[in-house]
Amino acid sequence: MGAATQVYAPSRAASGARRRRMRARATVALARLAVVGCMVAAWAITATLTTSIPSFGSTMTALADGFGEGWITEPLGSTLRGAFGGLALAALVGLPLGAVLGRSRWARATLDPLLAGAFVVPRVVLYPALLGIFGIGLNAKLAMAALAAFFPIVLITAAAVRDVPERLVRVGRAYDCTRWQLARKIFLPATAAPVVGAVRLAFSVAFVNVIIAELFASDTGLGVLVSQAYGQQDLPRMFALVTLIFVIALVVNMVLWASERTLQSRL
Repeated sequence: MGAATQVYAPSRAASGARRRRMRARATVALARLAVVGCMVAAWAITATLTTSIPSFGSTMTALADGFGEGWITEPLGSTLRGAFGGLALAALVGLPLGAVLGRSRWARATLDPLLAGAFVVPRVVLYPALLGIFGIGLNAKLAMAALAAFFPIVLITAAAVRDVPERLVRVGRAYDCTRWQLARKIFLPATAAPVVGAVRLAFSVAFVNVIIAELFASDTGLGVLVSQAYGQQDLPRMFALVTLIFVIALVVNMVLWASERTLQSRL
């Protein structure tokens, strides 16, 4: 009887903890929905007070027409290819370079001042040069996004690798772990969550810089559509595009944020 009670008590405690976690998640989800609802309500109220803001209904109609008629599909694809392609290029270079900077004092002493100086240069001032090199098209946007995303990835990765406790590395070496085994069993678990956070931040700046590049000069993209809608004073279309840009940024960041939290809880 005593043994059965001891087994039952932890089971009941675990069940209660799960219920509390589920209630907490439901509360957070409802709070997020409430924030969105307040934003939509504020939009609807503001639209009745000024002609500079279209109604929420007309904006959603314009957005639905954009997908239904197809004029938004190809520019959307171009913008996403620029943002995600640039992010991939930045990760391809930034992750290994960040790992080297995190482990090598010589590399940090050599490259840290250069990276710190280059980081503060607004990427938009480089876009005319990129246009001269790549022309107006996807390649210039890819380069713009890659330049923007490179710095968060390399700097945060270097900091994450540098913060791995040296005692863990010594333990691995005591067990004759190879460099690959050290990377896979020590550095990768310790840096996974910060690196995902770096990718999340890098996507944000890459996406913003692609939109800015399209507003500046491009053959297609969401930024081009926004500029055209503004020039024609087609406010429902312009706000529909801005809403779409906001939703894309929000959804991608939420997915990466959830991945980061999951890694932090498991590692």
